[in-house]
Amino acid sequence: MSYTDSINKPLEIYVTAPGQWSQKYVNGYYVVAYAVLSGKGNLYLINNYSIPVTVTYYIISGLRTGGVFELMGIVIGIIGVILAILGAVLKPKR
Repeated sequence: MSYTDSINKPLEIYVTAPGQWSQKYVNGYYVVAYAVLSGKGNLYLINNYSIPVTVTYYIISGLRTGGVFELMGIVIGIIGVILAILGAVLKPKR
């Protein structure tokens, strides 16, 4: 997830499930990466400043797309190995 806020300061992060998270400031956005170890979890951005804050956020879910492409790569690799073996076995004799 990436977000910008009206005070341009990082917000406190609270998570509800064990996992790994990190926060960085990149090109004017605060980028938060949170990976839940198992099950479901929530990530909360908490404003501890005395100034009200407006948050605009974007959720980036590339895991689904990446997983599909990785699965396709494995299938194509297996097909390639099978074709290479068939090509070597069925090679015409001279």
